[in-house]
Amino acid sequence: MLYIPPKLWNVLACFAPAFSAPTFGRFALLTLSAILTAGARTISNLVRTLQALLPGHASSYRRVFSKRIRQ
Repeated sequence: MLYIPPKLWNVLACFAPAFSAPTFGRFALLTLSAILTAGARTISNLVRTLQALLPGHASSYRRVFSKRIRQ
């Protein structure tokens, strides 16, 4: 797992109730990747930035934003 700085983690923790635990982990990694990615921030480019460090298949990261938020 990647190291996420505590200040960023505190901001991301606000979004945790909106996601299941596995989806929140993917959301956090995508957010970190968005900070590190140069150029267009498409899901494909975000996954490409941290490619070797991301667990699971790339399609699972695309699904983070394709499902409705649970309430």
